[in-house]
Amino acid sequence: MAGSAKSFKFGPFHLDLTQKVLLRDGNLVPIAPKAALILSILVENHGRLVEREELMQMVWPGVFVEEGNLSVNIFALRKLLSDGRPDLNVIETVPKRGYRFVMPVQSDQEDVGEPPVQAGQDVPIADSKGLPQAVEQAPAKARGVFFWRLAAVFAAGCLGLAAWAYLGQTPAPRVLHVVQLTHLEIASAVLTDGARLYIGEENGGISSIAQAPLEGGDVVPIPTPFRNTWLLDISASRSQLLVASFESRGDPKLAWILPLTGGSPRRLGDLQVESAKWSPDGSKIAFLGYDHVLYLADSDGTNVRKLTDPGGGVDSWSPDGKSIRFTRTNQAKGGMSIWEIQADGANLRPFLPERQNPGARWGEGQNMGLWTPDGAYYLFRESFLSHDGIWAQPEKKNYWPFRRQEPTQVYAAPFAIAGFTMEASGRRIYLVSGGETEEWVRYDAGLKQFVPLQPALPGGPVWSPDRKWVAYIDRDHCLWKARADGTDRVQLTFPPLQIFNLGWSPDGNRILMHGLDPGQPGKMKIVSAEGGSVETLFADELTGENCAFWSADGNSLLFDRTWLDKSGNATRSAIMTWDMKAKHLEQLPGSEDMMCPAWSPNRQFIAAHSDDYRELRLFDPRTQSWKVIARAGYFNGPSWTSDSKWMYYQDSASGEDQPLYRVSVPEGKVELVASRKQLLRSDVSRYRFHGLDPQDNPLATVIHRNADVYALDLSVK
Repeated sequence: MAGSAKSFKFGPFHLDLTQKVLLRDGNLVPIAPKAALILSILVENHGRLVEREELMQMVWPGVFVEEGNLSVNIFALRKLLSDGRPDLNVIETVPKRGYRFVMPVQSDQEDVGEPPVQAGQDVPIADSKGLPQAVEQAPAKARGVFFWRLAAVFAAGCLGLAAWAYLGQTPAPRVLHVVQLTHLEIASAVLTDGARLYIGEENGGISSIAQAPLEGGDVVPIPTPFRNTWLLDISASRSQLLVASFESRGDPKLAWILPLTGGSPRRLGDLQVESAKWSPDGSKIAFLGYDHVLYLADSDGTNVRKLTDPGGGVDSWSPDGKSIRFTRTNQAKGGMSIWEIQADGANLRPFLPERQNPGARWGEGQNMGLWTPDGAYYLFRESFLSHDGIWAQPEKKNYWPFRRQEPTQVYAAPFAIAGFTMEASGRRIYLVSGGETEEWVRYDAGLKQFVPLQPALPGGPVWSPDRKWVAYIDRDHCLWKARADGTDRVQLTFPPLQIFNLGWSPDGNRILMHGLDPGQPGKMKIVSAEGGSVETLFADELTGENCAFWSADGNSLLFDRTWLDKSGNATRSAIMTWDMKAKHLEQLPGSEDMMCPAWSPNRQFIAAHSDDYRELRLFDPRTQSWKVIARAGYFNGPSWTSDSKWMYYQDSASGEDQPLYRVSVPEGKVELVASRKQLLRSDVSRYRFHGLDPQDNPLATVIHRNADVYALDLSVK
């Protein structure tokens, strides 16, 4: 070559602009024409910022090209020049401005040596797979020009195709405006037919449905012949609702079709459902059975067949009706994850397995998914550390191999999300907030009213044996200790450990608790009343333990145990005793499928309820036998009085009143103590019995819901 050839050296590379050759250690490097031109411009201007617009005009003069074409070529150049080393900075990006070539460059106007190209042979370029193409010898200059033009057209087409694949994904929905549509404070679910909102409501233990205008306004109840009506789905024709009826909490829920244009509800065969969705064409129903198995049935409730066990709450069908996505909740650990299965029962797999968090705590993870109407995205709720949001995962296949499709957040909610749906246009999401506030109260037998608890504590006060201290759990499920008057508060446990169910040791030196570590089943844990390290009992066993009580001497524990399979699902349960000194574990006779045991203060009896929460049973250690002393729709919090003569409990399934009872021991005489009517405030959604204070006064939390429907207006193409 002549000495006037213009060339540059950087690292192991040699760029010859005259012959349009890139060499690496003297060997030819295949490079696409547009990429070579971009490299030449950047190298010639090394150390200087080249604006994006300037670079685009020089590479594609007079042609409208998406900026993604430039990004694709820059990506390819970085990969080529860095030789697979991600730490090697070759081309610097200046956000929103342009690029700068930052490798040291030596400009050489002298002869740089003859490249290894034979006379009369054109330079090889990259084909569509990045491999050198063989080129026939072309002694004529015109053939070389024609070749370069043809190669440029071919490369431009390849880059255009890559850019289309890279940028062709429909933009994810973006929230432009949020407005609160209702002020019910009792919403639980929402659906729409495009003309009205259909709202599930939960008030005082009663489930019902109502309707309202799309833009909010008067909410009108929808009458049904059922004691409780649960909103499940709306038909593709928007003329029918799929609902479930039940008498009390814990009862099987029966599936019904409720016409919106008049007519009586129609029972769907013998289906018992926890959740259910129609297929897009309305010919099938996917449902979670009362036995927690995922089933498929024809639209009239017949021809039921099993899809998978364990199943999960049905979220949605794919737009083509070929697959179903559902949410599984780990029975021991509490984390949620979305799964997918084909309608024929094949190809069961997790959705976004790399996003599933094995350490998810109760209520955390992904659930509540649905496809956008165009099928471009799958929207789902994700919750972590009390942060709720709606995310969008691209569903259409992306053909650009270097770009990994990740979900993007559509909405970060300032409250818990109880459910959401999307209107048919895809331009609006209707969302139900799930916020609640709690107030601790004490039942005053003289006033026959619930009054605020003093001192006011966040939750779950349990008094020490000497009544000088209380242990309680805050809203982050951390354990605290304070004096009985609420002063000198000290935190004893910290996140991510979650604490439930407390009990002081008889000497007041230790606190027994049910604790959840991320990704682990619930275990009994013990911590010193002065703080320090937390001891986990039975840490290495594939079991979950709960509802533990100390023996009078502090040497033994009484608790319920659940045996788990490798997936964390319960296989059986029973009540156990543990001699801490002798390290002896024993199952209480006849206690299979029983829960929440409690020793009487005089240690003459053990009380526990059945795992269906329907029967309160009494165990006599002398006769080694059980007897039923009370029945309820759904037992909540059986607690002994200090004289061991009575047990208090709430029937939380008994409608709006949610009555509080006491039963005499061992006779089994039941008396009504109080109900929701004894609450002073009228805006109470429900209340929950939590035990007795040192004077045997019932304690409860009053739940004030803040659950309403919101509209999220979206920006979509």
